[in-house]
Amino acid sequence: MKNTAAETQSHRADSLKILKKESSLGLRASAAGFTLIEVLVALVVTVAALGIIAQGLTTGARASTLAQKATRAAMLAQQVMTGLETGEIALNSNASQSFDDEPDFSFETVSTDDPDNAGLTYLEVTVKWKDRDQNEDRTYRLTRLMRDKTSTAAATTPSNP
Repeated sequence: MKNTAAETQSHRADSLKILKKESSLGLRASAAGFTLIEVLVALVVTVAALGIIAQGLTTGARASTLAQKATRAAMLAQQVMTGLETGEIALNSNASQSFDDEPDFSFETVSTDDPDNAGLTYLEVTVKWKDRDQNEDRTYRLTRLMRDKTSTAAATTPSNP
């Protein structure tokens, strides 16, 4: 049994030597995990990444809202232009009013006769809205040349001799 006890003592001594070598390298056999510095660095990197992601999301949301409003303004401008073409809105009136169903939007119409071409009218519809996020006015402008209905009717009506 002396051999066995000697072997056990030798084994313990070897284990201590290994532990001493590991501890000189900065590693501890009993400590498994991360140091406080590693945790803090990981936390700083995570917070910075989340901040960048959050900023990207808010920028995307703002751009989406602006695109939605611009699309709505284009549709409303086309609606007013159709009203001018059908005679629902008087062609020679320069109007400025708001939409009944869209309180955030208003429009202005300007119609002028084209000096170079008789019978053509230059129409301009401007839709305005206030951007709540950036607190500034936005506009969408739609322009079109339209043939005057009275000159079109006179040109197509056959004359009787």
